Amino acid sequence: MDENDYLENRIKDQINFYENKSKLNKNCYYVSKFFEICSGVSIPLISGHFMDKNWAGLVIAILGVLIAISASMNGVIKYQEKWIYYRTTIEQLKREREFFLTRTGVYLEKELPSSFNLFVENCENIMSSENNAWKKYQQSKITINKK
Repeated sequence: MDENDYLENRIKDQINFYENKSKLNKNCYYVSKFFEICSGVSIPLISGHFMDKNWAGLVIAILGVLIAISASMNGVIKYQEKWIYYRTTIEQLKREREFFLTRTGVYLEKELPSSFNLFVENCENIMSSENNAWKKYQQSKITINKK
């Protein structure tokens, strides 16, 4: 694989992949937090103004359960942590790509074959560390479930 193929088929694809995952987790995080906030502020409103209605107690209980479910899911799925982690990986890959393309940083004094090899190694290490973090997270979930 040459420099252009690697930049186009590996780095660009990985940046797009992480970008999509980052956006998905960011949106899920914001939607769940928005839902929690709206539900949370609705409870005092309903209890303060509609407690004389037959449905008020049931609605308050349902909102409380939904808030607990949403918060628990956020704790388990970790939307915010994933969003930040994916965003960090994107920025690391972009930074490495820019250093390589402008021949700055660790690529400053190196000739093309050795600078390209170093670039590939650095990018693969960035992606590998993200994969290892995911694997470690999955294994911790398995360990918790066994207890």
